[in-house]
Parts: sequence; C-alpha cells; structure tokens
Amino acid sequence: MRITHIISSPGAGGAEVYVKDLACAMAAGGHSVRLLFLNRAADIGRDTEYEAEFLKELTQSGVEFGFIGYRARRNPLYGMRQVRRDCKAFAPDVVHCHLYYGAVFCLALSDTKVVYTHHNIRLFAPPWLYKLLDWRVSAYVGICEACTRLLQEVAGREVVRIDNAVAAHRLMPRGLRPNGNPAPTILAVGRLAPGKNLKLLFDALALLTHLPFSVNIAGEGPERTELEAQVKRLGLEGRVTFLGNCRDVPQLMNQADIFVMSSAYEGLPIALIEATLTGLPVVVTDVGGCAEVPRHARNGYVVTDPTPERYAAALRPLLESHDLRARFARNAAQNSDRYRLETAVQAHLSLYTRLTAPSWGDQRSEHAA
Repeated sequence: MRITHIISSPGAGGAEVYVKDLACAMAAGGHSVRLLFLNRAADIGRDTEYEAEFLKELTQSGVEFGFIGYRARRNPLYGMRQVRRDCKAFAPDVVHCHLYYGAVFCLALSDTKVVYTHHNIRLFAPPWLYKLLDWRVSAYVGICEACTRLLQEVAGREVVRIDNAVAAHRLMPRGLRPNGNPAPTILAVGRLAPGKNLKLLFDALALLTHLPFSVNIAGEGPERTELEAQVKRLGLEGRVTFLGNCRDVPQLMNQADIFVMSSAYEGLPIALIEATLTGLPVVVTDVGGCAEVPRHARNGYVVTDPTPERYAAALRPLLESHDLRARFARNAAQNSDRYRLETAVQAHLSLYTRLTAPSWGDQRSEHAA
C-alpha cells in the first residue's frame, strides 16, 4: 500500500512523534510511506536540531518526506496545489491527515481515499468546516473515547476509534525501585504553553513544600519566562528545574518517580502513554482522553476539579508513600498493552485496506444514507 501522512512539522510534539512512529512501522511492514509536513521547524519556532534528527530517522527507516510550505496557512489554494502536486507524483492509495489544514488541502484531490485524525479535544475550527470535509474525507479517526465522541458530533462520515500509542522499544522501563529516595522526582513533559496549564501544577506544589520532592520540566515554549517567574515567586526555585527541549525523555522517565500533567485541554497525550509504559504512577487532569489511561491502567489519580487544592490532594499520597508508587507501577506494567504501537499500526492498516477495497464505495453510500 502507498500511504501519505500530512502533519504539522518534524517537531517534538506528541502527535508528530506518533505519526513518525506509525510511518516508520508501516514502512518496516513493506508499505511505501511518505510524510508531508506543513511547516519547517524554524517557521514555528521549533528546534532545528531536533528536526534534523527527526528527518534522519525517517530516511533511515525508508520513509520519504516533503514540505507543503508555511505560506499555505494563509493561502489554502496554495496548499491544495502543493498537496495535489505531491500526490500526483507519489500516487498514494490513502492520504491520512493529522491536522485540519491538511484535510482542507485534500479537498482538491479526486481519486485518493482521505482519512482525518483530530489530535485534540478542541476542534480549533468551526463545526461547519467538518460538513465541508465530509465531501472528501472517507473516515475520521478518534484517538481516544472523548475525541471519538467529539468527532461524532460534527462529522457526517464514519468515526473509528484508534487510541494513540507508543513505540515501546524507545522506552526504558523502570522496574520496581527500592525505598531509598527520600525526595521523589516529579516529571512533566510538554510544551510550555497555556494548554499545558503548568501554572496549576506549580500552585499545587506550593501547597506541598512541607514534603520533600524535586521537579523536572521537559519542554520548550512561549510561557517559559512567565513560568520561571511563578516558580521564583512561590519559593520553588530550588526544587523545579526547567530542562528545555529534551532528546532523552525516556531516560528522564526511567529516573523519575511520578509523572504529572495539569493540562487545560488535550487529546490523548503521547507523553502520558510513554510514562505509563515506562511504569510510572501518574496524576492528570480530567481533560480529553487523559483520564482514560490511568482508569484503564490503574496507575494513578485523575483530578476532576482543576484547583491547586484538589491537584495537591491527589499528588500528596504519591509523595508520601513508596508502597503506593510501587503498586501503581506494577499496575502500569500489567495493564498498558493497548497503548503499544503495534496495536495502532494494525488498526490503521485494517482501516486503509477496508477503505480502498473495491466494494467500499457501496458501503459508504449505505452509511451516508
């Protein structure tokens, strides 16, 4: 099968890494795969060295790639021409879009099956746009239960649930730790931007300063200066370390004791899945599909009321009890297979095969009716 994936950029975001892993695994399975990026890393302020490593991994895995061009964000017709030109040269059986810009650009295609995955619990586009996309999109993919329900509310085509997943070979499972760390290490991974809501995490930590702990923050983003000022104002300076964009996240997870997310909105975060497959206990806010992971893996707490007091109350028992952390770690190791990349790859390929089958057009007509 010939497959094109359209994604934002070769950057460190969860969706981008997930699509890279899907593409490499599909190529390893004998499929011809191409990644088409909307932006270069420099266009959106991302790490250019990370981009180079990202593209190197694609090349080594036999995955082709190209760029639509940043100007397509302001000029959809330009984006449509670029995608149409690229697809004419590569001739994919399926174009899988992982951002709504890509789905819009695919409106100019005629014979290729189009799949669209939305990677967040927020639409970031008016609902009427999905009525337009229905004209060209053959099927939508929801990355978790919450995102699937969201798409079902706005889309007029089939919505298939395929949970986000992680290539486990990249991770460093922790195993059980002896009770020797007097100050548990807390890890947060993600872009330093409003959606990750790290201000909530720091306000909660300020309520727990009577307990020993240290915090590592892995990620880059526009809020760094503001967050560093908040940490200083709360008296957390000696406990919180901002690491910037990191290429050693698996090692950071291996060395951590607790993984945290305080997001205001999400889809199904790749970092959360990585932490669970590593064997970490977690504390997350109840947004998007975040709650689905610890409720399935039974490896942590879900904060349904995003206040500093409630978040601190969820984090406190994990800081206080090594035995609780160990129990959640065992649960994570035993209950996380559904989030392995192999499961997601097979589900996607099964969907592509069904969509490209000769009889699929008749099935779509029945579904639409």
